[in-house]
Amino acid sequence: MFKFLGGTFLMIGSMVGGGVFAIPIVSAEFGFLTTFCFVLLSWAIMTKTGLFVLELSLSCPEKYNSYYSIVGKFLGNKIQAITIVLFLWLLYFSLSSYISGCVSVLMSHIGHISPFFTYVNLSLAYVLIFGTLIVISAKIIVRLNVILVILKLGLFGAAITLAYHFYSPFNAGNVTLLRREAFSLVLIIINAFGFQFIVPSLVSYYGRENRIIFKRMLITSTTIVLFLYLAWLYTIYSIISMVGSHGLISIYHSKNQLLAFNTSLFFHLNSGWIMHLLSLFEAIALFGSFLCVALGVFDFLVDVFKAHNRAIIGVVTFLPPLLLTLFSQNMYVYAMSAAGYIAVVLEIIIPTWAITRLTRPVIKQNLKSRPAANKIMG
Repeated sequence: MFKFLGGTFLMIGSMVGGGVFAIPIVSAEFGFLTTFCFVLLSWAIMTKTGLFVLELSLSCPEKYNSYYSIVGKFLGNKIQAITIVLFLWLLYFSLSSYISGCVSVLMSHIGHISPFFTYVNLSLAYVLIFGTLIVISAKIIVRLNVILVILKLGLFGAAITLAYHFYSPFNAGNVTLLRREAFSLVLIIINAFGFQFIVPSLVSYYGRENRIIFKRMLITSTTIVLFLYLAWLYTIYSIISMVGSHGLISIYHSKNQLLAFNTSLFFHLNSGWIMHLLSLFEAIALFGSFLCVALGVFDFLVDVFKAHNRAIIGVVTFLPPLLLTLFSQNMYVYAMSAAGYIAVVLEIIIPTWAITRLTRPVIKQNLKSRPAANKIMG
């Protein structure tokens, strides 16, 4: 039971993060119904490809079952080399998004206290403190994540329930799937459902004795996240208006979108204690996803370089996303959008391609056995 809960919480923790806040912001020009359809479609696709990654990981030798090893075994060395670059950039962009998001949340609360608490200084301090935690021990992250996900879900439920009194009717809009900008929204939603990178780590940590448990925890976690995203999307559209100085469209065009998002929530709710609940949920959601993604990057680099020096791997894990974070205060949304392009290749195309290589020997064996079976029948 503990394995099931621990694995489920780890996958939920890897998904419920930046997407919770990026989806309402980016979907402002499309409306609720279009975004609703995209969320459902992304959930179905990412759940299926997650099951592919699970099967591929279980078919690889123990301790050599990461994305790197999976691609090398089923797709060859050339694709493996491409995967290393793409996978690192995907996770680097994701880490950069979460670092930027967490720092923006901190700025909204302590940025006015001292001129020292700038975006750059807080980014450096954040990576130094929590990057060290990853380097020290992965077990700490797995155990801490269970607590964080429980807090996430509890705060999320409390915030939505209490904010219900501030709901107002809104125009859901029409389903618009063919606009050029829709692709960017889909990419961000797909990236928000990204958890495939953590599946090999789960197989390594919990063993491979019962694959049914892994399938159940995977489907359970993605379905829970689906309902969380839809409930949150409905909540935001019910609280924040579409237009106006504090509307969603205005937030989308802000210099620091997450900071503007928090300011708008405070304006529309006009309730300090509900806003504190939402802010705490926001911080824990981003922080939990940061830890899960960082763990996936760290394990991947250990497998690629077969390195035992955790300090060096730690530097390679956190320096690139830190530099990306310092590039812009809006790296929160920019990085999620950029990561979406890579996520389509790594988390949809490659697992689907690799699973055909896994099942091909079985198909060939079945074809070979048919003539013999026909003889017996004859």
